[in-house]
Amino acid sequence: MKKILACLALLIFGGFSLADIEIAKENRVENQDPGYCSWCAIETLGRHHNVKKLHGLVEARKKDSDVTILENGYWRTYKANSGYDWTIKEKLNKMGVKYKYGNTGSYDTKLIKYAMDNDLGWVGSVKSGALGKSAHSVTVISYNSKEVRYIDPNDLKIYKSTREWWDHWWDGSVIVIEKEAAPKLPPVRVAKKEDPTKVKPVIIGLEQPKQPAVKASTIPEDKRVRPVIIGLDLKEIDPTSLQKPAQTPARSTPIMQWRLTNRKE
Repeated sequence: MKKILACLALLIFGGFSLADIEIAKENRVENQDPGYCSWCAIETLGRHHNVKKLHGLVEARKKDSDVTILENGYWRTYKANSGYDWTIKEKLNKMGVKYKYGNTGSYDTKLIKYAMDNDLGWVGSVKSGALGKSAHSVTVISYNSKEVRYIDPNDLKIYKSTREWWDHWWDGSVIVIEKEAAPKLPPVRVAKKEDPTKVKPVIIGLEQPKQPAVKASTIPEDKRVRPVIIGLDLKEIDPTSLQKPAQTPARSTPIMQWRLTNRKE
């Protein structure tokens, strides 16, 4: 019943993608033995979105150990290379990667619409028998009412299937890797320029900064600008005439002459 409702939703939201999400070949991660298809598909999206934390995801996963846990009275081993809902989410959480996840069997078409509307792409898986003996994960780059296009990590080529084929084999899982937000830059502070015409207030009683001493003029004497007296042509004036004239001796009178001639020695 759940799958029938999902198919109806696919018909309603069928026309999601009008163009492929172009992922460069250098960002596609190839699968390795014994099979890391889910991790390769996730790292491919991470490299495409330049999520640095996901660079080298497959190599990091190869160093992780298998996990054996007790489930319903039976011991079950989860291989590190295989992609399970809980192992994928646990790994992404430890790495601090932002993502959105639709578990296997959820058939979350709203999440697919979100991924395609924002040019994010998504990782989807098909059941055993669709592309081999085991389930297989791919990177979906186009999704509409007629066809689905995806990158297969086995050979990094782009394949196309009909929507009918995809809807039949899809296991209902959706993995969306979010783009990292651009780092916030600190605000730029512009230094205020002082107005040179503004008179700074002087507070009486406070010591004011000393003004630099005025240097003596170094202009030679012969090159200094001399003052000009308006109305006079200094070239026509004899410099000696500007000196203070000597006092004219007083004229002698007859009495003075008589005294000088009758003076006794």
